[in-house]
Amino acid sequence: MTAQDARKPSAKKSRIPIFASREEEAEWWDTHDITDYLDELQPVTSKVKLRPVESLTFDLDARNMDLLRAEAKKQGFPVEVLVQIWVLEGLQRADQANQQEPAETPVNGSEESA
Repeated sequence: MTAQDARKPSAKKSRIPIFASREEEAEWWDTHDITDYLDELQPVTSKVKLRPVESLTFDLDARNMDLLRAEAKKQGFPVEVLVQIWVLEGLQRADQANQQEPAETPVNGSEESA
């Protein structure tokens, strides 16, 4: 939604121009303060559906924690983010490997008949 979509309908001419594109609008807002135009805007309600998230806690010995901190710093991530990346990458590899495994062979090499 652009600022022009959020304006209150009024008889008074808006000080916010009509923009040809989102890029043009972004450039304009980069040089203007939205608080100068609050009287021309109206509140918007939206719903955001978040996926449920679960947490995991585990212990590491001091040496491994130091190695983890050093690697996180080297890669430019907080420790928790690096661990999450590694876990998600590992799960993705496991999922891909599971999808590539051939179907199970029935016991005794023969299929049951009905």
